[in-house]
Amino acid sequence: MKNLKIVFILLALTFIIGSCKTKYVKDKPLVVEMIRPVSPGQNYVWLNDNWVFNRKNQTYTRRQGYWAIPKSKKNYQQGYWKTNKNGSHWVPGRWK
Repeated sequence: MKNLKIVFILLALTFIIGSCKTKYVKDKPLVVEMIRPVSPGQNYVWLNDNWVFNRKNQTYTRRQGYWAIPKSKKNYQQGYWKTNKNGSHWVPGRWK
């Protein structure tokens, strides 16, 4: 029973560590220009499209931008593509 617990813990750690790795792609996905909808209110800021890695087909999938109310006293830093010798990966936007 103790050995089974150890095996389970090792498998769980392997999964967790594997899912945290940066996901690189050879080619960045094509950017599709979208028309930004009208702001729903005066205090909203636009958060540009984001890209989410799809493990099934090893590509990035576009998640459409949206309007959001800023978090208290924080600015939104838009996401961007970063490229190095391993390929390109998406650095998600965040509130700072």
